[in-house]
Amino acid sequence: MLTRINVKFIFDSRDILFEYFLVSTSSNPNLSPIEVLSKEATVALSVVGAILFLCIVLGFTFFCYIRHQRKQIMEYRNQLFPVYTGKHQIDPTRTLLEQCNDLPYDPDFEFPEDKLILGEVLGSGAFGKVIKAEAIGMNNFSPRDKSQKKSQRRPKMFCQRRAGHAYHDPRGSAYTKTTVAVKTVRGGATAEEVRDLASELKILIYIGEHKNIVNLLGACIKRDRILVILEYAPHGSLQKFLQGKRDVYEGTWTTTASDPEIRLNISNLVGYAYQIPRGMEYLASKKCVHRDLAARNVLVGKDYVMKIADFGLARDIYKSELYVKTNSGVLPMKWMAIESLFLREYSEKSDVWSFGICLWEIFTLGGTPYPTIPVEELLDFLNYGNRMENPRDCPSEIYKIMQDCWQELPDKRPKFDQISQSIGTILEQRASQVRPFLHCF
Repeated sequence: MLTRINVKFIFDSRDILFEYFLVSTSSNPNLSPIEVLSKEATVALSVVGAILFLCIVLGFTFFCYIRHQRKQIMEYRNQLFPVYTGKHQIDPTRTLLEQCNDLPYDPDFEFPEDKLILGEVLGSGAFGKVIKAEAIGMNNFSPRDKSQKKSQRRPKMFCQRRAGHAYHDPRGSAYTKTTVAVKTVRGGATAEEVRDLASELKILIYIGEHKNIVNLLGACIKRDRILVILEYAPHGSLQKFLQGKRDVYEGTWTTTASDPEIRLNISNLVGYAYQIPRGMEYLASKKCVHRDLAARNVLVGKDYVMKIADFGLARDIYKSELYVKTNSGVLPMKWMAIESLFLREYSEKSDVWSFGICLWEIFTLGGTPYPTIPVEELLDFLNYGNRMENPRDCPSEIYKIMQDCWQELPDKRPKFDQISQSIGTILEQRASQVRPFLHCF
C-alpha cells in the first residue's frame, strides 16, 4: 500500500514542503499513516539537524581561521614595520629590494581606514588583489609634506565624530572624495605574502613621487590588515588599452582627430613610449630594479599619462614556476633579458631589454612577443642572435631603439636617459606633425 503525505516545516519564515511516500511493510502492515509519518519526520529532522550542525561547524572553523590570520598580521606588524625615527638613511650601495626588510614605516602615511570606502575588485593575481575605492579627505592628506602645518592636521583626520560629521574636517567643511586603487593580500594569504606586501609598501614610501610611476597615496596598517593606497588609473593597463584601440588605429603620423578614443596614430604611440623610460630613469636613480617591465605593468592614467606599476614587488618573481605558467599563456620569460634567463642576473640594463619588448608591444597594439616561437625554443632563438622583426608601420628609428635594447652584452645597451632623449629627438623632428596631438608630457 502506497500512501502520499505532505508535511510542511517552517524554517526562518520559509515554508519547506516535504513529500513522503509511506510504504506499509510486510513486517508490520498494521501501522497507521500517522505512525509511519512520525518515524519519517524524525529521520527528516535528524538529517536537517545534521546539515545545520555541519554548517555551523564550517562557519565557526572559517571564522577561527580568519581570526587567526588577522592575529598573525597583528603579530607580524612589529616585525615588518620597525620604529620610524625620521632619520633613516638609504644605503646607496644596495638596491631598495635588498634593504627593504630594514626600512621603517613612515607613520605619516597612515590613512584612517574608516574614511576608505572599498568598491569593486579591479584585478586579482598571484601577488594579491587591487580594489577600486573612494578615499575621503585624501586631497588634504599629503603624507610627503613634512611641514608643521600638515603634520598637525593629519592626526585630526582620525578623530571620531558624531554621525553625519564623520566626513568633515575640524572646521566643518566637507572632505572631498578621491578615487584610488587599494592593494591588499587575498583571503587565506600566507605569512610570506603579507611580508611581501609590507616590503612593497615600504619600498613605495622611499621611492618618492614621479609623474610616470604609480605613486603611493597612503596606507592602513593599524588594524588587522594591510591596505596600500595607490593612484587610480582610469584607462587600465597599457596592454588592454592598446588592444581596445586596434579598430581606430591609423599607421600614420597625422590623424583627423586629436582624441585617442576616436583615432590613435603613430604620434600617440611614440608619445606613450617616450614617457616610460622617463619613469624608469627615475626608478633607476632610486636603486630600484623593476624586473617585470611590460605593457601589462604600465597603467594609463588621467590625460593618458603612462604610469609604471608593480615596481615595488619584493618577491623574486622569476623564482616560482607558478608565475611563469599562467592560465592566459602570457609568459614573463618573453620579457626577460638574456642574462636573466641564463644567469638570473637583474639590473637597470636587464630592465632596458624588457623596455625593448614593451616598445614592441606598443607598436603591435598589445601583441604577444615572439608570436611564432614556442617558449621551449626561446633560449636557443636568442642565444643564436635572433631578435623580433620590426612591427608593421613602426618607424625605422623606433625599431633601431628596440635593437639597441636587445644587445646581448648589457654594457652595450643604452641607459634609460639615453632612450628618452632618442625618442624625444624623434618627436622633435616630427614636431610640425605631432604637436597638436601630444598633450600629456
